[in-house]
Amino acid sequence: MEKSLTGTISGNTLAVPADYIELKEAYVSASWGFQALERVDLVWMRKYYPTQTTQSTPYYVTREGQNFLFAPYPDAAYTVGGVYYARLPALSDTNNTNWLITKNPDLIFAAAMLEAATFLMDEQGVPYWEGRYQSVAGQVQSQDKLERFSGSPIAIKVS
Repeated sequence: MEKSLTGTISGNTLAVPADYIELKEAYVSASWGFQALERVDLVWMRKYYPTQTTQSTPYYVTREGQNFLFAPYPDAAYTVGGVYYARLPALSDTNNTNWLITKNPDLIFAAAMLEAATFLMDEQGVPYWEGRYQSVAGQVQSQDKLERFSGSPIAIKVS
């Protein structure tokens, strides 16, 4: 599931969201526009940006524990935006549904039946429900790709 990343950095850190899995894209907003942030390795950032003193607009982002770090060290407060992949919220008595259950109940059903057939050692049921699960999962993935890439023609980007 994709979620928006927003925050303000006045130093070089921003807290990682609690449901964070992976960063898709990030940018800083400055008075002159947007600066896309390049994701780099923590070791690389420490090697090339070892000082924690005011420098300029950030161009790089990395993760250290529960924080995103930015380099060069920001020379002002910047708004950070972007998109990250988030975990589904855990189900409970008070939270008994999520978008996956709402949009794809057949996927959840096929997965549950596959697990039940596996547990019961049902030699005929396991291959049937495995095939059903794979079929529905493929449909969900195809639908996601259609939605994600709709409205934009495929084009080669030259840097």
